[in-house]
Amino acid sequence: MEWFMMMIAPELVVAGAVLFLFLYAWKYKDRVD
Repeated sequence: MEWFMMMIAPELVVAGAVLFLFLYAWKYKDRVD
């Protein structure tokens, strides 16, 4: 199970970072409007 988490963890981190940046950009755009 640990090796599975090791293989999947980086993808989760990348997905989380992309989602965070998407939400940040969405809020920033909404604020600018």
